[in-house]
Amino acid sequence: MEISKELAQSIVVEMKKIIDKDLNFIDSNGIIIASTDETRIGTYHAGGKQVILRKDIIKINRDEEYIGSRKGINLPLNFNGELIGVIGISGETNEVEKYGQIIKRMSEILIKEAWILKRNEEESEKERIFLETLLFQNSFLYNPIIFSETLEEIEKKKNGVIIVGKIIKIYDLESIKKIYDPIRIKVKKYNGYSMLNQNTIIILDFHKDREKIIELLSEFNKKEFLSFGVGKIKEKIGELKDSYKEGVEALEWGIKSKNEITFYDDLDLELIIKNITKNLAQIYKEKIFKKLTNKEIEEYKIIFLLYEKYNGSLNKIAKELFIHVNTLQYKLNKLYEKTDLNMRNYNDFTKLKIAFMLKVE
Repeated sequence: MEISKELAQSIVVEMKKIIDKDLNFIDSNGIIIASTDETRIGTYHAGGKQVILRKDIIKINRDEEYIGSRKGINLPLNFNGELIGVIGISGETNEVEKYGQIIKRMSEILIKEAWILKRNEEESEKERIFLETLLFQNSFLYNPIIFSETLEEIEKKKNGVIIVGKIIKIYDLESIKKIYDPIRIKVKKYNGYSMLNQNTIIILDFHKDREKIIELLSEFNKKEFLSFGVGKIKEKIGELKDSYKEGVEALEWGIKSKNEITFYDDLDLELIIKNITKNLAQIYKEKIFKKLTNKEIEEYKIIFLLYEKYNGSLNKIAKELFIHVNTLQYKLNKLYEKTDLNMRNYNDFTKLKIAFMLKVE
């Protein structure tokens, strides 16, 4: 494994904060590629080269004991069983050697963390390219660089579904990534794929059970920052583009209706309403709501959604609205007076449902 100069420099800078001694990072050729003493960067360190050759600690008791060296201690750095460089601490040997093993271990931890981060970024990028190719291009590129699995292996999983999520009311990238990263880890655990595009999450999931999908998505929505649209399950991978379009449509309705999870399979009137012209929609809304103010429309919309949620239970609706049942009944009576529509009547309920659905357009 080759350590970048940037990573090496960040390591020596961080280590100096701990022990307040100059440090060098020496590569396998004996060249100092990073140092807290800028004058030494790029110079040859024969003591460091000896550490590489011997695979052991070298203590230097006087300056220039080895060409390009100063007093101090130099220790081998290992990663995955491979010697990848040397960390050197400058100073009186008997003073700095007590820091040796601590600095060596901490440096190796930083290297491992950097490797894990880079690997995760590479895997995330591969998943992004894979999903973009699968969903947005006309043909799939058989390229091992893009993804390790062949198209045939992925197709064997069958019954894939595209889930489209939106991170709501959060705009800075760091906060978005904090929400997305646990999702990616969980999806990966179930052998699915995911990508992040600004504040939109796209997931290719292979759960065949609706309840399993709900269980997966509900886990991520504890703070109401997310809304998900779930397309239809497709048997063939070539049909997943349609699942994506369905997921997007379900998400749009879910956001408008403030639902955490919306399945395309559950859309019915929504599919018809989507194709109603704006002019016709406006005519219908004016017919239903002509005697209501905008404030009243919004108030009755909340009541209507709760009426639908609780299957007409006035007690449950009143409890959620923190009002008395009699107050709720009074409001429903006023709605009837102004619209001539009664929620308890099936036909009137349907008319109101369509009007409120058009209102969210």
